[in-house]
Amino acid sequence: MNRGVLLSVIVAGLAAGCGTMEVFEEETTAQEPVQAAPVEKKFKMTTITYKKGLDLDLYIPEAPTDAFRVAAPELVILIHGGGWSTGKRSDLAEVAEFFAQRHFAVATISYRLSPAAYWPAPLEDARAAVKFLKSKSDEYGYSTRHIIAGGESAGGHLSMWLGVKGDVSTVLSISGLHDLSIKMTPEGESYKIVQKALGPKYPAGIKAFSPLNFVTKNMCQTFFIHGQKDPWVQFEHSQVAYKKLEKLGVRTKLSFVPGMGHGIKPSTDAEKFALEDFIEWYQQDGL
Repeated sequence: MNRGVLLSVIVAGLAAGCGTMEVFEEETTAQEPVQAAPVEKKFKMTTITYKKGLDLDLYIPEAPTDAFRVAAPELVILIHGGGWSTGKRSDLAEVAEFFAQRHFAVATISYRLSPAAYWPAPLEDARAAVKFLKSKSDEYGYSTRHIIAGGESAGGHLSMWLGVKGDVSTVLSISGLHDLSIKMTPEGESYKIVQKALGPKYPAGIKAFSPLNFVTKNMCQTFFIHGQKDPWVQFEHSQVAYKKLEKLGVRTKLSFVPGMGHGIKPSTDAEKFALEDFIEWYQQDGL
């Protein structure tokens, strides 16, 4: 379990074998920085229009040379954050490359933003992207038997909605919002992102905007990553969602990462480890 700067992992909250919460502790001893060797890119990225006016970037890994890895790569769909009003798919390019280097096919998607388009436009676009990617699996050579939807912040919210709708088999929510009746930090509240996303439907539409209100025991497996130093979205957003899924008996895990802010950077050791932990957890399920 010892990986570089990670000193230990504290595991708590096991219930019926479904839920796990981990806290990653960072090593405090000063060390000389190590210059990492450049990583050779072993994937091809293509930009594709999946819906009129909306594109996605598709990362296809090279065919493995290992004779024991002959299966088609599984698909990860990444959804950017930005409060449903800003952001772009390239914001998750580093995360996409992280997964592509580990033999996943990855799509980072664009979607309509407020105020040009209010809720549920972003979800309609995300679902259209899933449908499109399923239709292109043979052409690009990836598997859609199991699909991971992952995203940061608003993208985590949309990823959970894809899980609620049954469009994907695994959700990865990073710094996500799941019950919009829970307040953000004071700084986060100042951006009024929920008001902007709902437009004329605010505040009456908050309940219908919150995917956590619609999860059932049939919800797909869900992994939460949240940073201790998130300046905008309180840890409570992920903790409450994790506890509800755990109570329902859904396979779930929550990783609380000290030092991590809003969103994730695979170039940071603790945050990279959290993503690696997700992949290990995902592969252990035997989907």
